[in-house]
Amino acid sequence: MMVSPLIRRLIPDGTMAIPRRLQPRDAPAHAGAAITLEDITISATGQVLISGAAAITIDDLTVAAAGAPFYPSSEAQIAAAAGFGTWTGGAGWLFNETSGNAIPAFGGANLVPANSPTQNGAGPRGGIDKCVSLSDNSSQYMSGGDIFDVGATDDFIMIWVAKHSAAPSGTRVFMSKRGVSTAYWSVQMASGAGGGITGVFTDATISTIPGTVSSANHINGTWYVGCMVLERGVGSRVATSIAGAGTSETVQAALLGNCGNANAISLTGRTGSVVSPVDLAAVWINTGVGIAASCNANIATICSNVKAYLGI
Repeated sequence: MMVSPLIRRLIPDGTMAIPRRLQPRDAPAHAGAAITLEDITISATGQVLISGAAAITIDDLTVAAAGAPFYPSSEAQIAAAAGFGTWTGGAGWLFNETSGNAIPAFGGANLVPANSPTQNGAGPRGGIDKCVSLSDNSSQYMSGGDIFDVGATDDFIMIWVAKHSAAPSGTRVFMSKRGVSTAYWSVQMASGAGGGITGVFTDATISTIPGTVSSANHINGTWYVGCMVLERGVGSRVATSIAGAGTSETVQAALLGNCGNANAISLTGRTGSVVSPVDLAAVWINTGVGIAASCNANIATICSNVKAYLGI
């Protein structure tokens, strides 16, 4: 049987498992009518559509072990998954490597491991879905070079899939473009049982600190989707699929200038510093003029949209 290239993108060997309730004996309308791969299409949002006597939408097809986990792996796919933001020129990393550099799914640059972060850990979807892990109070990080600065008029949006199995021993960065610079952006977690996650954008004079989102479930090993945005003229904000959206910081965000620097982006950890304990399964990021339009007000929806898209 010829396998559609569209299907092969999702399921490389063309195999799939259909839930029992969709077998002909459980769905009389389709009894006696064979469903072939040519009847199956994939929507822009990743839904699997099967045509027949009546169209059926199936959201819970399982992928055979040979298939790849269906994370957004292009600008168009992360735009569809998030529902907000402009992703042209952005990048995404899925951390499925067993060792060595993390290769971008699209855009960006290789992330080079430093000080032996643990790779090839289990991701939220299991199987070949993997993550990279950093230990508390270590100097581990994954460095991507001088990319994704936040210039004087740039917006910023970053989405990540992560879990933390404990609170850090102090306030610790787990993603940043900082190094030793006084102008930077970063995402960080506070110490203690509150599981507080926030961020910083600073031009070395003015800093905007998005409102903290806190939950004990941030530090008990629960996988979540997080997002941080800077929308010029509106504010900066952090949200997670566990805790919802924090307070939008608007006053300092309106005064903020150029947060750019010549340091390397560090997804997981910060170059030359200690880090928060984190398992990171995916990151998508973009910067540029106007790319975060409407993202500040809809940041909690972005988190829930991506969580639903991934099925985690």
